[in-house]
Amino acid sequence: PKGIQRVAVSSNGDILISSGQEIRKLAAPFVGLRNDSDTDKDGSGEVARFVSPEYLAAAPGGRLIVADHPRGGAFNGHLFYWKGLFLRAIAPDGTVSTLLERDNFGVVSGLATDGDGNIYISEMNAGAPIGIPGGAIYKLAPSGTMTVIAGTASPAANNSGSADGVGPAARFFYPYLAGIDEARNLY
Repeated sequence: PKGIQRVAVSSNGDILISSGQEIRKLAAPFVGLRNDSDTDKDGSGEVARFVSPEYLAAAPGGRLIVADHPRGGAFNGHLFYWKGLFLRAIAPDGTVSTLLERDNFGVVSGLATDGDGNIYISEMNAGAPIGIPGGAIYKLAPSGTMTVIAGTASPAANNSGSADGVGPAARFFYPYLAGIDEARNLY
């Protein structure tokens, strides 16, 4: 398929990709419908709709976590980054459900999950206008509680570029969460 954006491998070995406005399982449509209505909708198979599924992470129980981007637009004819957090889960049977939607969020730049069902999210431009460096790493617990684990959501604090540190002392220029290992180190 053209336009492959992200790839994930589920715990049962299925290969899943985001392409266009659908998630594909082994290059066959799994959920969503290519070139559809640019709306989001929970449901199963082709009933489910995505606007722009960007990041994928395999979760326990064969679920797939997806960061969809329901907001964005164009400026002088150029697309700009989508802002807002819109997390969705896809069950092994192809049923899509919305986990979390937050408007007051920067640009999602990565997803990872651990064996306990926690979801880790990297955010660029935390609370700042697009083009301002900065960001944070969040942990979304299965209970729905979301906490900042590194960096800060404050744009003023993020303007200083990157710096090593623990928790809010860490600074990111543009963080991209690439994955997690068995020891729960985030990359």
